[in-house]
Amino acid sequence: MNKIEWQNKCFSVYCLAGLLRLLSDHKKTAVQLRAVQEQRIRRLIKRAYEVPFYKRRFDQAGVRPEEIRTKKDLAKLPVLTKAEYREWMRVENQNPAAKYFKRTTTSGSTGIPITNIYPPNEYAMQYAIHLFGWLRGGYNPFTGKTLTQEAADEQVGMHMLVQRMGILRRACFQTGWEREQIIDKIRTYQPDMIESNNAELMYIAQYSMEHGLIFPKPRFYTAIGENIDAVSFRTMQKIYGDGLFSFYGCSEMATAAIRYPGKTRFEVLEDIAAVTVREHGKMLEEGTGSLLMTSLYRMQYPMINYEVGDLGVLKIHRGRDYIQKIISRQNDMFVWKSGKKTTWRRLYRLTKNLEDIFQIRFIQESYTLVRIQIVKDVHSVKSEKELEHQISFLLRKEFDQGVVLTYQWLKDMPPDPNGKIRNMICMVKGS
Repeated sequence: MNKIEWQNKCFSVYCLAGLLRLLSDHKKTAVQLRAVQEQRIRRLIKRAYEVPFYKRRFDQAGVRPEEIRTKKDLAKLPVLTKAEYREWMRVENQNPAAKYFKRTTTSGSTGIPITNIYPPNEYAMQYAIHLFGWLRGGYNPFTGKTLTQEAADEQVGMHMLVQRMGILRRACFQTGWEREQIIDKIRTYQPDMIESNNAELMYIAQYSMEHGLIFPKPRFYTAIGENIDAVSFRTMQKIYGDGLFSFYGCSEMATAAIRYPGKTRFEVLEDIAAVTVREHGKMLEEGTGSLLMTSLYRMQYPMINYEVGDLGVLKIHRGRDYIQKIISRQNDMFVWKSGKKTTWRRLYRLTKNLEDIFQIRFIQESYTLVRIQIVKDVHSVKSEKELEHQISFLLRKEFDQGVVLTYQWLKDMPPDPNGKIRNMICMVKGS
């Protein structure tokens, strides 16, 4: 049995070891945690210089490994784009040495899907981060009951011995179940935590309100791999309560920051990630711009200054890094013939207080046509025409003159092919 096969056998052990390390790190003061981060940055850089892909990047930038000692020094190295990372992973995927490595595929929400490759010990860290976040936010998955969404081809149920003993209890519902069947499952299982994608959480919430189906509110819930917009969260609060966990990162390097229940900003996990922003071509430790992430645990295939594709606000408060807000995807933007641009941030601000709406999505079909998809609140007393007039009035100055708005009223908001829900889609070619 080779080293990687052995790591696969010991996956749970690596997961537990990672969890214990995270719990130990976050007992430290902000100053101590920053020292841990800098130590791991130096270790990462030393390792990266041994990887041919990164040695070329270092040499082309004229940077020696010993010059990179802190998060601020990462600005000396180039940004890693999704296209560069995708091509690197395509080549490595054909490497026989990676035969027994774990693989995942991104959803493709920002373009072409990417295959990620991890040694088992690094892949285990992704699970450890999730367990750590729950524990730190008040949910104990070792004693609590989790209800999670599974793909239709996965086995449903508690099949592990430790789960039968009441440890890490986990029940599942399948993608494709009828909404009433899922609500029955929530009623009978009475989970402390519900883990599902955004679309499914919204469907359950809407169906229960529409049909008057009441179920016990879980203490906590989380959307898998997605950030929930304020309009959707307002709906979810009515059904699930205030215990929303938001894990922020990307499937290429898992979670980098967590917004705990009741909090308004994401706390960066500085012992496993270094987050910076790029604004007007300059890399900064805080500010508003394109979010860049450096993984401090991915050593086999390092990720340094990875451009996630999100615009955000990064702040330092009392020595700790926080993502104050995630503004939008970088490609969530409408462009107009006049050269003017409209971001999701602006449309969100205009529509977030519309109490009569469950969900809303904007689709730019052309320079002169925008289609607006809406799911109406079942308790709204306003007519569709009244709401259309209200929204048209709010948007009157945001688009070019002469742009036609068409409205599509839906029972449910259909997810994208990757299972996620984007609130803003531009279909203008070349934009």
